[in-house]
Amino acid sequence: MVREKCTYLGVMFFHKLGISANSVSVIALLLALISGQFYAVRMPLIAGIVFLMNGYLDIVDGDLARKNKKNDKRGNFVDHIFDRIADAFIFIGIYLGGYVDNLFILIAVLSSYITSYLGVSAELFNSKRNYSGFGRVHRIVVLFVFSIFYRVDIAVYLIAILSTLTVIKRSFDIWKNI
Repeated sequence: MVREKCTYLGVMFFHKLGISANSVSVIALLLALISGQFYAVRMPLIAGIVFLMNGYLDIVDGDLARKNKKNDKRGNFVDHIFDRIADAFIFIGIYLGGYVDNLFILIAVLSSYITSYLGVSAELFNSKRNYSGFGRVHRIVVLFVFSIFYRVDIAVYLIAILSTLTVIKRSFDIWKNI
């Protein structure tokens, strides 16, 4: 309910303009690319704001698809692929910006990707998506907050640790229900 209230203006804006949910997904992906570039040139405040906009549009696109009665498997597929590409843009930018040791970036990337994979995989085994733990929305918020304070390093450490814990939790959840 809170999420729908937060995204209502975005959904109505794009709906009135006749812009499709997939087009909003493309805009969100472009924002992630821009955010990654700002991380790469060590402008984390701007990068964090732009990445937060990416996250907002990532929610709006799904709500818009439901409003337009166009929520289908292809749109869901596009959304998931674009999310992974967006995450790659962000982590590549952080890597190029030299904020933190490469090992932690690698752990953050792998654990983030596996967390997202396990969330979707739960549908295959349990017929219901697993949103437990530290997901994409949490990663976006953590990066945004720590980018405000120019502490991208702490954000990466938190993402690496909390995403790894989420991988463990989701793996056990899925295993229990197979």
